Amino acid sequence: MSGRGAHAFPKGRRLRKRREFLPVQDGGSRISLPSCIVLLAARSDQKPARLGITVTRKFGDAVRRNRAKRLVREVFRRLPGLFPAGIDVVVIPKTSAGPLSLVQLESEWQGAARLIAARSDSLRRTLAKTPGATQTAAPTTLRSPTPSGVPQGPTSSGVPRGRRRGKGSVD
Repeated sequence: MSGRGAHAFPKGRRLRKRREFLPVQDGGSRISLPSCIVLLAARSDQKPARLGITVTRKFGDAVRRNRAKRLVREVFRRLPGLFPAGIDVVVIPKTSAGPLSLVQLESEWQGAARLIAARSDSLRRTLAKTPGATQTAAPTTLRSPTPSGVPQGPTSSGVPRGRRRGKGSVD
């Protein structure tokens, strides 16, 4: 056991898989803050808000990227009432923001609390009006097979997602 206790960030509060990130990134509401972009999408359940963080390689080396992720997680953990239940959140730190600090990030998020609440309410109302739909369940349609006979899922290359490597690939 890690002994984190109050500082734990359980799996149920995180977006972990690509299929959980995509609906938020594709159809979510976007809030631009000085140091990051916050994307929101509603879910049909009333479980606590979940956080996903996307930091590109352009942001910096691994040390800088991991620090940004730790800071975002900590602010999310410190401000539990900022995001209402049933909301998925994806945060994308901006490269132009310079070095991030916990105090700076926390004050930005608190300053945007009204906007976050308004967008969250709007997303929840929209979801309630849509019968049988969830904003976090992306449709999975397969395209017709390629000449090689391999179906091309959501990618255009025909190569399974886990096999692609190189610049721009999602790890």
